[in-house]
Amino acid sequence: MLTRRITRKAELELLEPLLASGSTRVLYIHGISGIGKTTLLQQLGQIAPILHLDCAQIEPTDTGLLQALDGAIGAPGEPLELDSLAQLRLSPTLIALDHYESLKLLDMWIRQFLSPQLPPQITLVLCSRQPPHNDWLINDNGYGQFKTLELGPLGADQSHQLLQHYGVEEGRVEPLLKMAQGHPLALYLAACSQHRLQLPDTPNTNFEWALTHLTDAFLAQVENPRLRKAIEASSVTRRLTKPLLRALLKQDDIDAEYQGIEELDFVSSNSDGLHIHDLVRNLVARCYKASDPEAYRQHQQNCWWWLQQDLDKAAGHDYWRHTADLLYLIENPHVREAFFPCGSQIVAVEPALATDYENIMAMVNQHDGPQAKAIMADLWNLCPSGFGVVREDQHTLQGFACVFEVSQVAHSKDPVIQSILTHLEAYPVPQGQTVLITRRWLSRKEGELPSAAQGAFWLDCKRLYMAFKPSMRRIYLVIKQPPAYQEVMQVLGFKEATNTYLEVEGTGYHCMANDMGPGSVDGWLTGLAERELGVMQRFRLQVEGRQLLVDDQLLDLTPLEFGVAQCLLARPGRTVSREHLLQQVWHTDYQGGSNVVDAVVRTLRKKLAAHASAIATVTGVGYRLNLET
Repeated sequence: MLTRRITRKAELELLEPLLASGSTRVLYIHGISGIGKTTLLQQLGQIAPILHLDCAQIEPTDTGLLQALDGAIGAPGEPLELDSLAQLRLSPTLIALDHYESLKLLDMWIRQFLSPQLPPQITLVLCSRQPPHNDWLINDNGYGQFKTLELGPLGADQSHQLLQHYGVEEGRVEPLLKMAQGHPLALYLAACSQHRLQLPDTPNTNFEWALTHLTDAFLAQVENPRLRKAIEASSVTRRLTKPLLRALLKQDDIDAEYQGIEELDFVSSNSDGLHIHDLVRNLVARCYKASDPEAYRQHQQNCWWWLQQDLDKAAGHDYWRHTADLLYLIENPHVREAFFPCGSQIVAVEPALATDYENIMAMVNQHDGPQAKAIMADLWNLCPSGFGVVREDQHTLQGFACVFEVSQVAHSKDPVIQSILTHLEAYPVPQGQTVLITRRWLSRKEGELPSAAQGAFWLDCKRLYMAFKPSMRRIYLVIKQPPAYQEVMQVLGFKEATNTYLEVEGTGYHCMANDMGPGSVDGWLTGLAERELGVMQRFRLQVEGRQLLVDDQLLDLTPLEFGVAQCLLARPGRTVSREHLLQQVWHTDYQGGSNVVDAVVRTLRKKLAAHASAIATVTGVGYRLNLET
């Protein structure tokens, strides 16, 4: 990439003694997108051996990070676990987590559990667009000495040298320097588009304006219209591969365009595919969406269809890649912010300690009353590990939340949980799938209303989603005031669970449920993306009426037909095995014979009539639903 031509001498001279002394256990480097953080990491490798991990390719769970670390180390033997980290004998003395903002869901675990377990000779280097969470700055948390470095713009001399390297005419250097403001990526864009760039009559110090202006000028100077269209189409997706580019453009001959994108200085390549720098990609996408919204939406839909086909080929860690691709397609801020908040998180959730009990109970008594306090005390005795807290300081809690797996509270006497268990009996999930209950969250000042603590708890729930996928199926959410969250509930798919409303001490508690369906987290996200993108599907389920909408005709289905249709629609274009159908629809692991499945598929095909061929038989395996048939 372009920033490899930049040497951060001042920063390296500052960091060398810090790292050489061995006293720095955690080094946190932060700066805005495109400022050269990855390049600095690469140059740190000249000071000390470095193990470089790209967090954008890592599932944001503790298991995902440990697997990525294990794969990078490549040592034979038992899989790497948290309690075995202290015995690591690595030649690298630096473990770098680049694009650390991608692991925001995991920040607390890294801070409190991973960092203290690393051997003393290893320094953990975190590289992020966002400044560190305040808790990193507290020296007595047990994770070792912590140092930060904010990476700023290049100096005037270095910026000048970079423009000269790119062949900028001397007479145009000065105005381009003012426009780019020492930002390496902006300097590159300015150099590329110097002859197409219309410089303002008066200097504009708004950096976002400058970047947008530079990106527009860069696209205008791409003379090959096919390459320009390929760059614009690629802006809708998180990464790019040749098969995906073919799907985006709906053409087979894309080798020249793919190579043209690969050769751009703001594009990097790894095992995941090509990655256009986030800053440029977002600016191109914004410009493209504004100038040709229909083409932009069509490319998003093309990407959605390709992802449905691609998942059938994914295995193991590749499932996270698919999830990340889906999340990138979804533009709704409620969904984006729920998983990857763009701002710096002010508060974080951590496990509750025994000493937090009295403060939690006082909070419940303040907002919900003494009977609710007694219920919460019983839940604490039953499963204290289900409680998480947000701290204002070491002695004061800002808020708390409690989230349980159903099995953890199956014997609870809480009437609200009992109503949820009754609902679960009436609407069961297949054996082995995870059901969570978010029983309560409260902020000391705001109660259950929106607050910084509540936002942290919602974010932490998404960490649980990832930790439990692909078994994650349903989550129940208990709330007193649903209207406060009506918009986000509707977007995320929460609906009030039937016959679960209860009153405690005259206060009503509503129970909202989100069933992700047989496709778990990926199936849920697929549905969110489908609705947002307006993907036109021939088949749609009407859950309440247990019907299938085929074009404009509603078909009544039996419970078994509905279950089979739901499983096939959860994995469009992908093979669904008979064993999976038996587990999901018949709730059995019996694998001896599957005639019952075949019989239901036959009746379902009969009802589809002219569209019966949409359900294809995959000999010896199961069935596949072709939505475009």
